[in-house]
Amino acid sequence: MAITPQHIAIGTLFQNQFTFQVPKYQRNFTWDENDLSDFFDDLEKCYQVRINENTRHHFFGGVVSIKQEIPGSSRQLFDLVDGQQRIATFIIFMSTIISITEELAQEADEQNDNENNKLAKERVKKLTSLYIKFKDEINRKIIEIDRLELSLPDEPFFKDLINNNSPTPERDSHNRLEYAYKFISEKLKNILNELQDIPSKLDALETFHQVILQDCTIIHIVTESKDEAYRLFQVLNDRGTCLTEGDLLKARTLELLDLEIHNAKQDAVLRRWNKIIADHPDQTEKFLRWYYSSVKGKRPSKTDLFDDFLDNFFPQHKKEVDQITGADATAILNSVNNFEKEIIIMRKLIEGDWPYSSTTQTPSWNKERLRLLIVDLKHTHCIPFLLAARKLDHHKFSEIVHLVERFFFRYKLMCNAHIGQLTKIYFEQSQLIRANPSTYDISTLRSELNSLQNSKAQDELFVTQMSAELNYNVNKTNKPLKYFLMTIEHYFKWYIEGSTGDPQCENLTRVFDFANTTIEHIYPQNATGNVIQAQLEELKHNIGNLSFLGEEDNNTGANDTFNTKKSILQTSSVLMNNKIAEKSSWDKNAVEERRDLLLDLALKVFSA
Repeated sequence: MAITPQHIAIGTLFQNQFTFQVPKYQRNFTWDENDLSDFFDDLEKCYQVRINENTRHHFFGGVVSIKQEIPGSSRQLFDLVDGQQRIATFIIFMSTIISITEELAQEADEQNDNENNKLAKERVKKLTSLYIKFKDEINRKIIEIDRLELSLPDEPFFKDLINNNSPTPERDSHNRLEYAYKFISEKLKNILNELQDIPSKLDALETFHQVILQDCTIIHIVTESKDEAYRLFQVLNDRGTCLTEGDLLKARTLELLDLEIHNAKQDAVLRRWNKIIADHPDQTEKFLRWYYSSVKGKRPSKTDLFDDFLDNFFPQHKKEVDQITGADATAILNSVNNFEKEIIIMRKLIEGDWPYSSTTQTPSWNKERLRLLIVDLKHTHCIPFLLAARKLDHHKFSEIVHLVERFFFRYKLMCNAHIGQLTKIYFEQSQLIRANPSTYDISTLRSELNSLQNSKAQDELFVTQMSAELNYNVNKTNKPLKYFLMTIEHYFKWYIEGSTGDPQCENLTRVFDFANTTIEHIYPQNATGNVIQAQLEELKHNIGNLSFLGEEDNNTGANDTFNTKKSILQTSSVLMNNKIAEKSSWDKNAVEERRDLLLDLALKVFSA
């Protein structure tokens, strides 16, 4: 591979007839606050030296490009193989200088300062030509070319951003680009705010421009070999540090389709990857791992996700590019298609959103169980299983969610058993579903969970742990406690009517708002005066003394006596509260009796 390295100032890149574009296999913009802070600090150090009439050079590393020929033009176009983040940030930096200079021109105009108004406008024109738009002559026609063109997902947003058109972000990389612009703009304005007048502010901006023009240097490495571009791209970046697995998989699959006969499929794969990796990189990695586990029934390697994914979903990668057949290209496209479809489902699952069409007529209560499981109980280990379960009809999916939700509360939240054995069951069940969704029998899941319950979350242990864990703690959020109280209310009518068969919720239209539902102490948490009962003070945080009020219930009597609270409990929308109100008094025996009732109810509800 012919490589030509050149040590060059950033400004020189743009003073020459150079334009840049980011190839389709490149990752999107990923710099965060730490990267931007380091970047600006380096520039500011050079700036401070310059205002003291000296210079300080800073080396910003290597930029690797593939040189492209432009027929009919003397312009040189470079595909950025490595260095996109830095070049894009330099462009953003100069676009903020242009924007602030425009503001100063307006300010000078309002002050009838014609000299500085004219100077500012000339600088805007010059800097825009250098860093934003380049006028090229191709075959006797003058056309305007962007100095830097990002890859498809970011290009329209980036173009509007650096032209000060206030675009609306639609993906994580857009948010990062917008943040970079605002971060740099704020840093520059903070420096200018220390200066007194327009001339000194314009001079400061010009000093920053000179820093870019002369003091910031790179090694520009140019190759003319497109065939080596993908390999160079991967070699120059350490897996998992500079590039995400999503970036690498996108690059490798596009490389495999680089023959001209596969162009249409390559374009289709590119479009799908751009949608797949639209999330934060950390979230994309989770999706990759969950998908792998769901399909393969095992976890991918902690350190070799990229290789595991290639081997299992893109075995064509073992071939040379010129050996990829039409059938291979179709298989690659199908694999990416399948992944994109399941990414859409995972995005819903992680938010606790129901992954079926609204036309399925699923009761609100069923949908809420999924949200509680994933969002409030934060049980994401089950997502690979739920991803596979989405291949079943919504009735079976609901049944699985209910079973998993109740078991997770018992097994993990109360008994604190190791999640690994439960995850293994999830993976095995995923395989059974994917092998033949139409014949999948939920009784196999119930049987496996029952065996695990009998070995790791037996009744005696469960009751002991509930007695210890389900007490109100003033220093915690008490989420498991609130979940427990709200959940058993749904099954309370089934329980008092004999608790026959599987646990049943009698009203599938009623959903409690978890965030706005409050835990209620029957004997007050903050009793005062004649309300205080010594024997209940030590039991006031016990599960037997706790209930909850729905968002529509009256909670004005929180610290009153039981007799005062009875009317509130009688009219409560919560059936358990109505039962409490039937008591003639509330004492130690009543608390212990209710505690035993709740523990017995829990044994029947939270059981596989």
